[in-house]
Amino acid sequence: MSMRIHRWLAGLALILGGLMATFSHLITSDIPADPALLETYTRTSEPLHLLLFAGGILVLLGWFGHYALQSSASGVSGLAAFLSIFLGILLGDLLHCVLEFSIFPILTTLAPYALPALEDTCYRLTPFADLLRIGGYLIAAGVPATVFWLLRSHSLPRWPAMPFAGAAALLGLAMVPGLASSFRPLSLAALYVSMAALGVAVMRSNYRIGPQSAMRQK
Repeated sequence: MSMRIHRWLAGLALILGGLMATFSHLITSDIPADPALLETYTRTSEPLHLLLFAGGILVLLGWFGHYALQSSASGVSGLAAFLSIFLGILLGDLLHCVLEFSIFPILTTLAPYALPALEDTCYRLTPFADLLRIGGYLIAAGVPATVFWLLRSHSLPRWPAMPFAGAAALLGLAMVPGLASSFRPLSLAALYVSMAALGVAVMRSNYRIGPQSAMRQK
């Protein structure tokens, strides 16, 4: 695979996945406490979490492609940023989607009155909840590391670091007790917007570098 195609695919995956995941986070709501509203919630939540899962997988593929392009000059900070974001998104944001589009819809049909309490217990008091928290901490640590990584990059412009810096600020607010419910969806949406912006930078970098590489080959 040529460098041009590699950059184009990585950028496209980041853009499409980032936009899909952003939309999902901005629209998705919490499970209602009233069992009478669960059926309506499931009809909208199930496709949104499927969209989030698909978008997140695309982002991870594009993120891996971006790191592969930059790995030779990334150093320890780039590796730390890559691993923190990759594992953070996987554990802290995509893992719960499996429950939301598989187990919870079934429980809505079989035992709607038990679902709110089960969801609360699952997300707060189980090893599953610990994985979600670890993923959240990894994202919170990885986004500032990504800002530093992008500012040190010699093959991309520095402007993609700006949306990541904004996402880092929102993630910090989401970790403040009492503000998590308000800022967590917004902070994750900001993270995926940043990924889409990075995808634009990767694709535009390909456009600028490609003709120069072609001239060198001549």
